[in-house]
Amino acid sequence: MQVQEEKRGKMKDNEQTLILEGNVWKMMWTLSWPAIIAMVLYGMNVFIDGIFVGQFIGETALAGITVVYPITQILNGVGTLIGVGAGSYLSVLIGKKDFEKQERLLGSVNFLVIISCIIVTVLGMATLPFVLNFLGASGDEMMYGKDYITTVLYGGFFGLPAWRTT
Repeated sequence: MQVQEEKRGKMKDNEQTLILEGNVWKMMWTLSWPAIIAMVLYGMNVFIDGIFVGQFIGETALAGITVVYPITQILNGVGTLIGVGAGSYLSVLIGKKDFEKQERLLGSVNFLVIISCIIVTVLGMATLPFVLNFLGASGDEMMYGKDYITTVLYGGFFGLPAWRTT
C-alpha cells in the first residue's frame, strides 16, 4: 500500500512538472492523445455501424441510423463538455497546487457523469418519438432509428469511462 502511494505521488509530481515547467508541445501531445484516440474510436464506431447495417440489414435501416446521428453527436458533446471542463479545472488546481481539491475532483466528476447519464437517458427516452419525428423519421426508418438510439441511450452507462476521457 505504501509503494502505491509513493508511485501515485511521483506520477502527480511528474504531471505537475510537465504542465508547469515542461515544453508546451510535449505537454499538449502527452495530455491530448487519449482524447484524440477516444474521438477517433467513437467516429469509427458510427462508421462501422453504418457499414454493417447497410450491408447486412438494408438501406432502410441505414436511413434510420442516419436520422438519429445528430442525437449521437449531442450525446458525444455532453461527454466532451464534462471531460474538457474537468480537465481544465484540474489544470487550474495543479497550477494552484491544491491537492485536496484534485483528489475530490475525481469523485465529483464521476458523480456528474452518472447523474448526466441518467438525465440524458430519461429525457432521451421520454422525448424520443417527438425528436425522431422532428428529425424526419417515418415508417420503417423511425422503427430502426428508435431501436438504434434506444440501444445507444441505455448503453451509455457502459460508456461512462469514455465520458471522462474525452
